[in-house]
Amino acid sequence: MLFDCVPRNALIPLIRCAEKHDPAGAMVQYNLERRGLHFVREGPPPGGLFDNTPLVGASGKRLTWKLECDALTDQDWEWAAHRAVELCPKFGSVVGVPTGGNRFAEAVSRVQSPTPGGPVLMVDDVITTGGSFKRYRSTLGLDNAQVIAVGLFDRRVDPNADRWIHGILILHAVLARNSIHGR
Repeated sequence: MLFDCVPRNALIPLIRCAEKHDPAGAMVQYNLERRGLHFVREGPPPGGLFDNTPLVGASGKRLTWKLECDALTDQDWEWAAHRAVELCPKFGSVVGVPTGGNRFAEAVSRVQSPTPGGPVLMVDDVITTGGSFKRYRSTLGLDNAQVIAVGLFDRRVDPNADRWIHGILILHAVLARNSIHGR
């Protein structure tokens, strides 16, 4: 691919210059992709981890705010991987729910090697209803297998609803507070 022939450092000034004119980087991405190059943004997205933009989550649920996990660093994912291994110390394999769980799964693989015969450790960045875990478990044909699912952020109103799904950072207090204030 052409990108392999272009030193990455040669693209960074172009991207930074263009982002002054287009903070979202959309035009830069379009122009680089037209030339057969992959767009790589340096650093976290412009908005940070918390974003007040309303959206429809993977669950189909309307959400009033978003966790932009692309803002997390490799060090953040390593911290999360250590917490996941604490919840499931002897796992047979680790899989990430596409696309949010991929970086998480890579970090877990760097932190600890699988134990033969252990359960499948399935990871994702954010749990809103648990639906992504359930669908991906079924897609992989693991409906009858021992699976332990771990999400970095747990937005579920009832984090104990599915005993095989665990959150590291449980945000239901934030959601409950929003409900109390009528938001």
